[in-house]
Amino acid sequence: MKVLITGATGLVGKELATELIIDGHELIILSRDKERAKAKLNLPADYYNWEPTSELAPKEAVLKADCVINLMGENLSAKRWSSKQKEKIYNSRVIGTKNLVQSINDHRDTPLEVFISTSAIGIYKANTNKPLDEDSAHGDDFLAKVCIDWENASKNVNAKRIFNPRLGVVIAPNDGMMAQVLPLFRMGLGGPIGLGKQMMSWIHVEDLVKIYKQALSDKQFKGAFNAVAPQAVTNAKFSKALSKAIGIPNYFIAPPFMLKLVFGEMSQLMLDSVHVRALALEKESFKFNYPTIESAMEDVCNGTVKEAQYISRPIDEIISFFRTPENLSKLTPKEMNFKMLEDSDREVKDKAIFNYQFSKYGFPMKWQSRIEDDENEAIFVDIQTKGPYKKWVHTHEFHSSKNGTLILDKVKYNMPFGILGNLAFPIVQKDISRIFEYRKKALNEIFR
Repeated sequence: MKVLITGATGLVGKELATELIIDGHELIILSRDKERAKAKLNLPADYYNWEPTSELAPKEAVLKADCVINLMGENLSAKRWSSKQKEKIYNSRVIGTKNLVQSINDHRDTPLEVFISTSAIGIYKANTNKPLDEDSAHGDDFLAKVCIDWENASKNVNAKRIFNPRLGVVIAPNDGMMAQVLPLFRMGLGGPIGLGKQMMSWIHVEDLVKIYKQALSDKQFKGAFNAVAPQAVTNAKFSKALSKAIGIPNYFIAPPFMLKLVFGEMSQLMLDSVHVRALALEKESFKFNYPTIESAMEDVCNGTVKEAQYISRPIDEIISFFRTPENLSKLTPKEMNFKMLEDSDREVKDKAIFNYQFSKYGFPMKWQSRIEDDENEAIFVDIQTKGPYKKWVHTHEFHSSKNGTLILDKVKYNMPFGILGNLAFPIVQKDISRIFEYRKKALNEIFR
């Protein structure tokens, strides 16, 4: 299907757009800056400029689409909620959605297969001390008003089906809330907020992407669904699971009055207790990859790299390049003095062993990798067996897409040396990001 996406460069949008390409869908991306979106996503798609709060969505884009996924919205925690910021939060969601819907209704004779427009559990009355489901009472504060008007803006769209996932706190590696709290916990400076009794309703980003994907084709996904994991947790349990996942005890307590002083009205995002049940998902027997906070933390507290890159060359040519060991040096920054040693295997295949040496931070280092390959030419995994990391697992995937190849790199890694390794995490993370940026540029140069 041809899927139009707004907010594609955000936390959820980046993950979802990549998965949709892998599934064979064609993408239409609306963005305030299409060149920036194209560079950030690095995916084959039709990109359009659009100012959502001041103009209707482009006619050509809405006519092409079979369905729409509306993810746009100003980041709730980007700034203190001044009157101006609250206006941005409201308009980016409500006015933007109205302009999208009006464009669809004005220009299309045939209905969309489905219109998926995001909402949030902020729609519910908070601090009720009881579980809430899709039929529970709505709140009357600023966030609830935003969500109510946001959902109402999607109700009259020309579509066969309308779906409003109400998102809980999204747990994702390197982004969103985890990008803010994880560095503190790695330094041993984290802990619960106050007594930690407030309930948190959360969802792992992979499960959220799975919900959006299923909603494209599953006709039972209509109306409002709470997009939260099966087990809401107290803030204290969340903190405990995070500390356990990184192996660092955290005993600091954040006083609620300090959060109110620093963040003002925005502090409700951290202080409100909202216990939400995903009753509609339960009825559809939706299977979560991360049903517990412990499983989610074990995943997101690993070092994580997930990079997608589209190259306009046949998949056989790209796979051949990556399965030639000597080419690895072409993708590594020159200052690392990368060299493959003579005792390495000559071919990237199952159980092959590769030994390298390189320099980092002024120190010579050695690395040994073992290849795991299940005879699928388009996927192989290299696993560090000796080297600087406690764990390093790099999955290489190659997918045919639009007369070219989508390269997908997925890395999970961990640092040794306990708290010292945790303290070094931000530096190492930046270095790894720089290496993958170099790799992207090198590939573009090689296959231009």
